[in-house]
Amino acid sequence: MPLTLLVLTMLVLGSVLATFGAASDAAGPLDAAIDTRVTTQKEAADSQERIDAVAEETQAMLLDFQHVSAQTDELKVFDDQLERQVQTQRKQLADFERQLATVRETQREIVPSLLRMLEALEEFVARDAPFLVEERKARLASLKAMMDNPEVGLPERFRRIMEAYQVETEYGRTIEAYSGKLERDGKPRTVDFLRAGRVALVYATLDGGETGYWDRGSREWKTLPREYGEPVKQALRVARKQSPPDLVRLPVAVAVVPDPADAKPALPAGPQTIIWPPAGSAPAGAAPTEIVPEGPEAREAP
Repeated sequence: MPLTLLVLTMLVLGSVLATFGAASDAAGPLDAAIDTRVTTQKEAADSQERIDAVAEETQAMLLDFQHVSAQTDELKVFDDQLERQVQTQRKQLADFERQLATVRETQREIVPSLLRMLEALEEFVARDAPFLVEERKARLASLKAMMDNPEVGLPERFRRIMEAYQVETEYGRTIEAYSGKLERDGKPRTVDFLRAGRVALVYATLDGGETGYWDRGSREWKTLPREYGEPVKQALRVARKQSPPDLVRLPVAVAVVPDPADAKPALPAGPQTIIWPPAGSAPAGAAPTEIVPEGPEAREAP
């Protein structure tokens, strides 16, 4: 029995060893296949990673391209707008050049006009009543110096001349009292002047003993009757705002119009035909009559 068990045991062990040997022989190709599969999968994973990286790079490049393309389109639109603006500015520059030429021509025309205005103002002041003589002469001298000054622009010249005209205009509608020198009979003396617009220019001595007025017709000072002494003093007080406004009596030069009845009608230079009576004033049925006034030619006619 022991021998039998031993044999059986040996047989089982042999069978087991045979099984293990066969399995060991079959494991070699399987491991190789597994290794190959693993390697293939790893290479596939590496390839996929490379593909993903290339895809991401391609997507990024696509986005960059789209962005650059959009910027290019925007720059093209902006460039077109700039080109239109440049064309507009060129037209404006041409207009400015034409306007500048016109301004230069206008300046050449305005300067003589300003000089004529200044001459007219100087002549007006010389012919006007002699009030504020020094002040007005100084203003004219300043304007003349301004016209010769190259640093004074044309607008400033025009403004100052127009300002002088406005000052002279204001003299015609204001009342003013001031002290100044009056020379009569070669004797200068200080008096009080009263200017009522350009209607009247009178004076009164400081002691009030003499009053006078400027006669525009003879262009000389004349003495007023004594009855004007108090009205002139009252007007001086009103002008200096020392008294409330009131009516005053002042000498005013009045132009004398000759009576038409005293005027003799002038004969025409040559014979003229006059229809009398005028149309519309003749009685019904009256025939018009031709009247030929006598003239040198009419008297010489045969």
